Amino acid sequence: MKEKMVKIKLLIKDSLKVTIWAKQGDYIGFENNSSAWTNLGSYSLKSTNTGSPVEIALNNVILTAGKWSFYFYDSNGKINAISNNSVGNITTSNNDITIYKGIKRIGNGNQFATIGTTTIQFCGALEYSFLSANSFSY
Repeated sequence: MKEKMVKIKLLIKDSLKVTIWAKQGDYIGFENNSSAWTNLGSYSLKSTNTGSPVEIALNNVILTAGKWSFYFYDSNGKINAISNNSVGNITTSNNDITIYKGIKRIGNGNQFATIGTTTIQFCGALEYSFLSANSFSY
């Protein structure tokens, strides 16, 4: 499978600053290990107040084939998610990608310190495209 570029759309309750982290493989066992994650950047988002998701273009992010985990950090808890009690179950999938249910962490200011977790289902969208060998300039 070829590499992919990513855009993420989040449903948010208000304007916020979100930091996005990613790691290849499962997140379980790495929730408090910042060195296992790659910081994809911090983004200031403004709510549209229309119920439409806000798009984040993850510039220069290319994912190789395999399982990936994402971590969205917002210190104010304004990213929408659906509570659920079945962590690890599939939320949605197609021939290219599967999105699993994960956890919502209640933080104390440290992005990788947890004072509680809730199982959630992601509310948003993930857009990706395949890159061809001639997509790059040499």
